[in-house]
Amino acid sequence: MLEQLLAKSVDGTDASQHTTLRQHLADVFESAIGVVDASGCDQLAAFGLSPSQWYDRFRQTVLLSAAIHDLGKANNHFQRMIAGDSKPQAIRHEWISVWLAEQPVVKAWLLPAVDRCERCWHIAMAAVAGHHPKHSHCSPQVDCFGSEAIEVFAEHAGFRSCLLQIQSQLGLGEPPSQISTILHEGVKDHQRPRQFCSMVQQLADFFADEIFVDPPWRRFCACVKACVIASDVAGSALWEHLDTQASRQNWITETLNRRPSTEQLESIVTNRLDGNMLREFQLAIAGSDASITLVEAGCGSGKTVAAYQWAGQQHAGRRLWFCYPTTGTATAGFQGYLLEAETNDPNKQSVVDGADLFHSRQQYDMLQMLGSRESDETMDDTSVRVESLKAWDTKTVACTVDSLLSILQNQRRGLYSWPAISQSAIVFDEVHSYDDMLFGNLLTFLRELPGIPVLVMTASLPTSRRNAIEKAAKGGNRSFCCVAGPEDLEQLPRYIRHKLGVSVTRDDALELVRDEFDSGGRVLWISNTVERTRKLGLELADCNARVYHSRFIYKDRVDRHNEVTAMFDSTDAGCATTTQVAEMSLDLKHATLLVTELAPIPALIQRLGRLNRAIHPDQPAEERPVRPFIVIDPVRDDGEFSSAPYRESDLELARTWLDSLGTEPLSQEQLVEAWRAMDISEKIELETSGWLTGGIETPVDAIRTAGYGVTVIRENDLPNAKRDRSVVAYTLPMNYPVSDNWQLGNYRHGGFPVASETAIDYCSETGAVWSTFVII
Repeated sequence: MLEQLLAKSVDGTDASQHTTLRQHLADVFESAIGVVDASGCDQLAAFGLSPSQWYDRFRQTVLLSAAIHDLGKANNHFQRMIAGDSKPQAIRHEWISVWLAEQPVVKAWLLPAVDRCERCWHIAMAAVAGHHPKHSHCSPQVDCFGSEAIEVFAEHAGFRSCLLQIQSQLGLGEPPSQISTILHEGVKDHQRPRQFCSMVQQLADFFADEIFVDPPWRRFCACVKACVIASDVAGSALWEHLDTQASRQNWITETLNRRPSTEQLESIVTNRLDGNMLREFQLAIAGSDASITLVEAGCGSGKTVAAYQWAGQQHAGRRLWFCYPTTGTATAGFQGYLLEAETNDPNKQSVVDGADLFHSRQQYDMLQMLGSRESDETMDDTSVRVESLKAWDTKTVACTVDSLLSILQNQRRGLYSWPAISQSAIVFDEVHSYDDMLFGNLLTFLRELPGIPVLVMTASLPTSRRNAIEKAAKGGNRSFCCVAGPEDLEQLPRYIRHKLGVSVTRDDALELVRDEFDSGGRVLWISNTVERTRKLGLELADCNARVYHSRFIYKDRVDRHNEVTAMFDSTDAGCATTTQVAEMSLDLKHATLLVTELAPIPALIQRLGRLNRAIHPDQPAEERPVRPFIVIDPVRDDGEFSSAPYRESDLELARTWLDSLGTEPLSQEQLVEAWRAMDISEKIELETSGWLTGGIETPVDAIRTAGYGVTVIRENDLPNAKRDRSVVAYTLPMNYPVSDNWQLGNYRHGGFPVASETAIDYCSETGAVWSTFVII
């Protein structure tokens, strides 16, 4: 007989108190009390559920789930596994917890904890079954059981101690003494697996018949499941840092009650304005009290500073999550708005009180900005849990949109951060860049979480997508408001197609770039592929060309980003050759010529937004000249047209749009109106959310259309990564290689596959390309 029942593996011979099953259940239960008491009303309100009607049953259901969620770990497979046996569990422990709870004598004992409400009971079972979201997560089938017996240690003294603890926590009667202990007798046992699967099917049928057809209960289920998962995170992590129950409860209460004040948010605005006043357009944004506010305004119009004023003026007392489409834009947004100069040392910067940056490479970026020496190992589950708890303690978050919308598809970052998200006002920036799947997830969020106020910002949006946002607002019974950009800036002529018009070839463009450079100009050339970007960098070396794209080691990419932005902040002549990364993450103030390959219309509008950004209506006419742009066909080295990575039909539409613009000076408004005049029909659908419809399962799925790449670490960089204790700094995103023999066996470092020394040709100035000849 085992001496102790464990919930977690331990190092050494003596088990830590908090690794025992009984104490782990107690830790999670205590955390659940703290989370529900501090944020339960916010969580319900986020779903549009009245706390006065739902709070009592919410608290009961969460606490029941937390009290029993890991009881199933008291089985021979799990206990053997955490003792060091590599053989996996035949049936995951959370399903065994449900099996235990569903035994008639156990259910009769536990059901009073939810006032005998069958719906609450089934939702508690869903929270127990789904508290470990996994990509491969699905209900067990008969063939999962295997040939080995599965036994629950229900007669163990430690298990009995867990039941007595649950009795005390939930105010129940005497625990049952006769609990079935054999889930599966082994190879010849077919009856018990079939009974188990029948139980699972009955639970699923209840959800189909009773929960999914009733939207408030469906939302209530999602709320309970996320709360239990978040409580499990806190219960599993906090004891390592806070050694008493009281200190852990205090931490949860204090952190979930930390919110930015109006003064703190408005100080960000004041710092950014630098003595200027908010413009009428910005005041309109700040004054919107609609549940969803859509802002359509061109690049450089001042949307971001208005968003902080909106949060301070309309939603004081709520956290602020500022969601950007990429890690680069999130870091730039954090650096531009949430860092402030220290008055006693102008060479140092500090973070605005209660602000933080959240994305997959945040620690390296913080190290670069603040000189932090934190270790940056890859984001395993433990790391994600710690970072998510930091989100609970952060008043103002700058993050990638994935960090937030990932909750809809049961990804860890979103679920673990749920209590903080439920208390927030959300800004979604640059939504024109969202692919169809990501935009569909945004619409689902807008419709299903009507209690969370949202500001949606974009430079341009087709009518179909604007209408879809308004339809999602109506579907969630939300008020909706649309704020247009400032007329004087939107109508200001900024661009003009080069006088050579549509006849400009690549060779013509190269000559024009050199002429612009010789005359002291600054040129931005945007290509559709990394290969053409790198090639251009070599061809334009005589023009002080800087190369910037995604296929750099991350530490080098940060350096290239800073070099390019510094070039365009100066008055020195220069040239940057980039890919699509320029469309959002580059704030270029003084570009005098734009060359771009043909791309879809929204991408071209964004690319044009990099040109002539410093122009302003208040300037004298002679100080705001229009700037030329050139659009060339994307061609391969063999001279053949190549639409990749876009659809050829989208490029044909873009060609039609360009022809409609004419040869006169153009404003941002004209670009957008010409696009809308094309009346392009687009089928837009909301994405099905695994969080909202998973029921007894917690399936994990993507929120964006899958990319075609792999992030690696080069074998050459391993010594530096180990020396610097920084995995992310040396990660390298690559397209999938043609050859299969690029990897160093099955070796991984920090979770990333290691590419052999000969697999990748790499230069810190021009980036990476797969070698044409690879030897392992």
